[in-house]
Amino acid sequence: MSIFGNFSVVMFLFFLLHFEPTARWSLSAVLVASFAFFCFQAVSAWVNAKRQLKVFLSNRWELTEELISPVVTREFVSPLDPITTFDLCADAVSSITIAQMLGSTKGLHFSYDPFKGTISLARSTPAFLNLAVCIEIQMQQGQVTTVKLQSKPGWTRFFLQNGDAYQWVTKVTKHLQERLQQKRCALDAAKREAALEKAALESQLAALQAQVEPHFLFNTLANLNYLIRTDATLAQELLAHLVGYLQTAMPDLRSISSNVGKELELVEHFLHIMQMRMGRRLQFALTCEEPVRAMAMPPAMLISLVENAIKHGLEKATRAGRIDISARSEQDKIVIDVVDDGVGLQDNAGQGVGLANIHQRLALLYGNAASIEIMPGKSQGVLARISFPKPSVSN
Repeated sequence: MSIFGNFSVVMFLFFLLHFEPTARWSLSAVLVASFAFFCFQAVSAWVNAKRQLKVFLSNRWELTEELISPVVTREFVSPLDPITTFDLCADAVSSITIAQMLGSTKGLHFSYDPFKGTISLARSTPAFLNLAVCIEIQMQQGQVTTVKLQSKPGWTRFFLQNGDAYQWVTKVTKHLQERLQQKRCALDAAKREAALEKAALESQLAALQAQVEPHFLFNTLANLNYLIRTDATLAQELLAHLVGYLQTAMPDLRSISSNVGKELELVEHFLHIMQMRMGRRLQFALTCEEPVRAMAMPPAMLISLVENAIKHGLEKATRAGRIDISARSEQDKIVIDVVDDGVGLQDNAGQGVGLANIHQRLALLYGNAASIEIMPGKSQGVLARISFPKPSVSN
């Protein structure tokens, strides 16, 4: 029923209450007029109902009790804390976007009470006379934040319901859920990025301790001091590798990204130094497809695998050993193998802090698309393999 129709009913009732029969207006005439008036109202209501039903069908809305109810309620759990939820909901419903979504060209009446955790969105003022949506932010048991939405029909309770209350509550609920979920995803992404930076920093610090720790430098410098007195040519070669190693390692430790070529260069300097210390007990070879060299990869992972192979594989063997390192492209991934022919897998293989750190960083960077595998070599020793998606070419 329209506003005009409701107003005419009120005026007609007012007329009846104050009517006094006169010669001009007999009681029978008033009854006939009343009957005609109510017939008009019935036909008008039937026409409006038929028109509204056509709207429901054209929009393919399922005709339910809730659709034609003046009071519609929704409730959902927020993924955020109450304060953040309230601030985000208040910002969302006060925006022009929500007004346009609800078909308002003049804007909507917005009010809120942060102390009660309530937000009201009405078609116009005064809110209690018009359709409004009340949003209430609550903290339930177990520290769960809930958002409850309920339509307040006001004067429209007495009108023929056209689904506005249902549409308002449904659209506002969907909009708030999307905004809250977007915020949750943004916070989770920031948390993952912070965790990744922390893991990278921890890895870099661990690599710094492993690569430039005192005993490594002391042993290398002691060997250098000995070679200066016995073999100047070999001493110059060792010094060149030590300088090259430090020049490559230091910038790498301050960065969260590197490329395959830089990591191989670092490993090559390291193995040359270790070869001079271990003599014929250590042989090595590095192979890499040329296009792969420029591809980005996380720093300090490859050197950790090589150190692990020497420490747990070759140094424990009583014979000469060999390490083969290869980097290649396989479809959409980069695969790097570190193969040694040392003592082979031990009972606690794969449980070291360094390998766990590599696994954690790969998971943070690439999710399930990357992996680290520790397996027996073809004849003896161990094969350590890391694979990760091809990233963009590193600068």
